[in-house]
Amino acid sequence: MATTTTSHMLSCNNMACRTRLSSGRVWVTYCSHIFCDPCGASLTSTLACTSCRTDLTGKYRLTKKFLKPGIEWKRMVLAGLSPEVILDISSSAIQFYQHQTCQEVAYLEERIERVRGRVESVKKYYEGVIEQFKKEIIALETKLENSNNSFSMFNNSLGDDIK
Repeated sequence: MATTTTSHMLSCNNMACRTRLSSGRVWVTYCSHIFCDPCGASLTSTLACTSCRTDLTGKYRLTKKFLKPGIEWKRMVLAGLSPEVILDISSSAIQFYQHQTCQEVAYLEERIERVRGRVESVKKYYEGVIEQFKKEIIALETKLENSNNSFSMFNNSLGDDIK
């Protein structure tokens, strides 16, 4: 049986955590959320999904999984099941990953918008700073020009006095 690697890495769906999940124990909810072991373990006491507040009371509503199960488990988990059941299970697993991918995209888009907002705020601030410096430069150039004019007049009056 060939093993494949996926470029998509899951993240803990607890927004305060967001740990990357690549191996070890995770907790999966009926409502298609996934949590790292510490965040998932806390769900066993509240029995409510921290992502969407779904009630997790009941069998198969909150289950502990291993992200990298052993080869024996992989070989036996679907053994003896009909192709229809296997396809149904596979379809559910793919839907789970699709949901996780959509959540990750939404999370990243929201982060991008926050960063854009901060960038725009910083841009406006520094545009104001630049405007102030431009006004200061104009004032200093005017002052310099007046000083040069005064110096020229003084120099001219000295030149007239010497003649």
